[in-house]
Amino acid sequence: MHSRIGVVLLPDVFTVPEGLTWNPDQAITEGDWTKNVYDLDQWHQMEDAGAVFLPVYGYRTGTRLINPVTGSSMNWKSYYWSSTSSDPEKAAAFCVADGKTGLVSGDARIVGYCVRLVQDITPSADVWEMSVDEDCTQNGKSLGITPMPDEVQTVDLGLSVSWASCNVGAAKVTDNGNYYAWGEVLTKEEYSWDTYRHANGKDKLTKYCSNATLGNEGFTDSKTVLEPADDAAYTNWGSVCRPRRSGTN
Repeated sequence: MHSRIGVVLLPDVFTVPEGLTWNPDQAITEGDWTKNVYDLDQWHQMEDAGAVFLPVYGYRTGTRLINPVTGSSMNWKSYYWSSTSSDPEKAAAFCVADGKTGLVSGDARIVGYCVRLVQDITPSADVWEMSVDEDCTQNGKSLGITPMPDEVQTVDLGLSVSWASCNVGAAKVTDNGNYYAWGEVLTKEEYSWDTYRHANGKDKLTKYCSNATLGNEGFTDSKTVLEPADDAAYTNWGSVCRPRRSGTN
């Protein structure tokens, strides 16, 4: 779409806007992202009908951007964090790649993935009502949250949650937005164990750890779902907003 590639999510019941086409049987084949193409005006019509676009922009590890949308399309790939850990060192993520999409265990939590804000249609105050009153200073930087631009729209997929029209940190659907390590709310120059907020400066966890071998000095807390203060969507874009949970259909 508009020179950007990605995957489209649709409600179970979807009516294609008049004058547009949607080819559900033309699944992505390896290296081919040309099955359903729209300009921005056309996409806004699709969005109004309940469609969500997840762009592919790669991911961050160390100081590098991996699999950017340049060169061979065989390498194009992005991940979107969920708010749920998948094993002692990883967290579940939604993979958007050539020829395949779906939930995966992800890489280590230190990697920088995109985050898409999802909002409860009926907010659950007992889960999400809280204030972020911690110091919020990391790596010598005070908290620099990213306000939600006015251009961001809410898209209803017909579920108990609605989706933002673009990634956290983006102003429009074709932007990549920010990259976050799992459980962090700030962007940074380096994505590694040395800079990871929930580790001891090495590879031992200080939060969200269920395995004493991986915890700092045997630490465990058995937490598997991000608390709001560690949720990039919540902290940056609103108190009733969250990354998509791995159990959400």
